[in-house]
Amino acid sequence: MTSRIGLFSFVLVVSLAPLASAGINLGDYNLITIGNVSDRSDVQGRVLVGGTLLTNNFTFGGHLGGASVSPPAGIFNAIDSGVTNLNTNGTNFLYGSGKSSINGVTATPSAVATFTNGLASYLNSVSSAYAGLTTNSTINTADMNQIAFNATPTLINGQSVAVFSVDQSFFNGSGTVSQLNGVTAGTTVIVNVTGGTVGNDPLSFGSLNFSAFQNLSDQANILFNFENATQLNNITNLAGAILAPNAALNTGSSLVGSVFVQSITNVGEIDRPKSNGIEVNGFTGFVPSVAVPEPASIVSTLAGLVLVGGTAWRRRRLVAG
Repeated sequence: MTSRIGLFSFVLVVSLAPLASAGINLGDYNLITIGNVSDRSDVQGRVLVGGTLLTNNFTFGGHLGGASVSPPAGIFNAIDSGVTNLNTNGTNFLYGSGKSSINGVTATPSAVATFTNGLASYLNSVSSAYAGLTTNSTINTADMNQIAFNATPTLINGQSVAVFSVDQSFFNGSGTVSQLNGVTAGTTVIVNVTGGTVGNDPLSFGSLNFSAFQNLSDQANILFNFENATQLNNITNLAGAILAPNAALNTGSSLVGSVFVQSITNVGEIDRPKSNGIEVNGFTGFVPSVAVPEPASIVSTLAGLVLVGGTAWRRRRLVAG
């Protein structure tokens, strides 16, 4: 009896990790928000909105060819009752609440929960994991008109990864990133943005030009990690994925690459990135494996079961003694 209780407890514990990222794959999405989308956007690929869609001027799936795909081209935790039109470009979508139906599609809360449960914890954990990577590459800013990102990738879980680190003040200036050296096909480029804490003033971008990143044929392997930013303003031309799980994105400019943020208050078109010159759905580079015990209600339930099992076992031991 003792061994069976121990085995039962073990199974409960190891089953926590898959619950956290069920339905979440950064390679599937052109846009993920933890919270609301409250202004216009035109997204070429798939979207996952963990909050509420609050605008009629939202278009997605234009480069998916009107396909019915899995996961669905659009996933919305809720669609505001005032939204009367949603341009899906003929692709499939689902949503959880807010309206009884829109565009002939009815709400399906349980299906949406598969994708949105644990979303915030998952993206924050991935961001923290990136931030914890050892910096192995350097940036030469001796000439601000010819800034060089010099990569010296190392293997992480069998994947080639170049890790850069810059202070957020770097983005406030002007100049041109004209070189991205040492990056070969399949190399992931992570740019960790340091400095400041959550709650600091908005990070407003200057006139820095990332031409070396824009010209790369493997933009889908580039990711800028803004772990502590709470507001990203005026982003223009990073040409890579943006991971900022605590930030509201506010920029009227078009972006190339996947966007994974807290919320959107204003954004232009979000284009799908390219991998080896071919357009893909989302970020195709190295993603750390993280275990996040979400949703909290499930964790509490399982923990309670483990506690009850342990208490019962101890009582049996006392009786037997």
